[in-house]
Amino acid sequence: DSLRHALFIGIALWAGASLAIAETPRARTVEDVLARNAAARGGVEKWRKVERVVWLGHIEPAVQEEGVPDPKFVAHLERPNKTRFEVKSRQSSFVRIFDGERGWRTRPAKDGRPSVTPFAKPEADFARSEYVVEGPLLDAASKGVRVTLDGLDLLEGSKTYRLSVRLPGGGERKIWVDTKSNL
Repeated sequence: DSLRHALFIGIALWAGASLAIAETPRARTVEDVLARNAAARGGVEKWRKVERVVWLGHIEPAVQEEGVPDPKFVAHLERPNKTRFEVKSRQSSFVRIFDGERGWRTRPAKDGRPSVTPFAKPEADFARSEYVVEGPLLDAASKGVRVTLDGLDLLEGSKTYRLSVRLPGGGERKIWVDTKSNL
C-alpha cells in the first residue's frame, strides 16, 4: 500500500508540474497580444531609455553556394529615426544610410570608388515612417499606430499571431508574433 500511495503521489506531482508548464492561453484581443509582446521585451519604460541598438548577423542567400560564406551585416539604429545598414561579402559591400530626413546608399563602382545614390522619394518616405529602435508595436496607440489581430498562422512550425499594422503616415505592415514567446 505504501508503494502504491507513493506512486500515486509521484504521478499527481508529475501531472501538476505538466499542467503548470503547459502553454499559456492564447490572446483573445490585439490589446492582449500587444501587452504580452511588451512584457516579453522587457516593458515600454525600459525601451524608452534605449537610445541606440546595433544588430550583427548574416543573410542567408536564396541559393547557397558551396564554400561561400553568407554575407555579414551590421545595422546601427538610433533615435529618433537614424539608420546605417551595411552588408559585406567577399565579392562586394553595400551601405544604406538614413539621417532622419534623407537617405542614400553606397556601393563600389566598377573602378572601386564608392558610388553614392540618394533615396528615391518612396524609399525616403518608407524610412521616415519606421520606428527603428523599438518598432511599431511597443506603445502603438500613443504613436498613432493602429494594430488589428488578423488571425493565427503557422510559421516554421510555430503558431503566430498575424497582425496588420497601419502607420500614421498611411504605410502598412504585417507582423507575426510567436504565441509562446510573445516575440
